[in-house]
Amino acid sequence: MATDTSLQEELETLKADVAKLRDDVGDLLGVLKDLGAEKVGSARTSLDEELEKRREELRAMLSGAKARGERAADAVEGEISQHPLSSVMAAFGMGFLIAKLLDVGRGH
Repeated sequence: MATDTSLQEELETLKADVAKLRDDVGDLLGVLKDLGAEKVGSARTSLDEELEKRREELRAMLSGAKARGERAADAVEGEISQHPLSSVMAAFGMGFLIAKLLDVGRGH
């Protein structure tokens, strides 16, 4: 009988240890889940910041390209205003050359 009692006590201790282990594993999984969520949140924040930085760089580049385009258009407009006859003749000459090149390309 003493052995049955001893075995019974060991079995109860083992059950308690398994229950404690189950609780500890559950707590550990909860901590890992929270840590993973924190890492994902941190990575997302980092990606969002990088994306916003790239958007700002793109906006700056587009703004610079637009300004250069406007300056070029203003320069061309100034040249045309200063030399209207030459500009018309140059445009006519370029159109004529393009038409001839296209006509030659068709085989006529």
